[in-house]
Amino acid sequence: TSAAGTATVTVLPAGSAVRFYTATPCRALDTRSGSPIASGGTLAVALGGACGIPLGAASVSVNVTAAQEASPGYLTIYPADGTQPLTSTLNFNAGQNRANNAILRLSSDGTGRVNVYNDSGGTVHVVIDVNGYFQ
Repeated sequence: TSAAGTATVTVLPAGSAVRFYTATPCRALDTRSGSPIASGGTLAVALGGACGIPLGAASVSVNVTAAQEASPGYLTIYPADGTQPLTSTLNFNAGQNRANNAILRLSSDGTGRVNVYNDSGGTVHVVIDVNGYFQ
């Protein structure tokens, strides 16, 4: 048990709830065919409009992979029109490919973009595979 408290609960009107839609698995980003993300660098990625994800989607279900890491670090992925959070999406070690499932909130400016921030001492390649979205 816990101490007494109060809470605010928001109830949405009928039919306004966000729903999950599956998508055929699709590779939305693979930097291995180009340049890796630099140490301390940020890459803007348009996920809305890619892989059948509508621009009106609120968020996407993905598998994120860090590959060919030059040093240990982490990736933080967040809406491109938002503030970078203090939490990581994927932590990795040098030379050890790592993957993680994630739900990524998309920018609310109609572009459906996210920022991928590399907080490590070296470069890293990033792969994002989309498998569904919320709208």
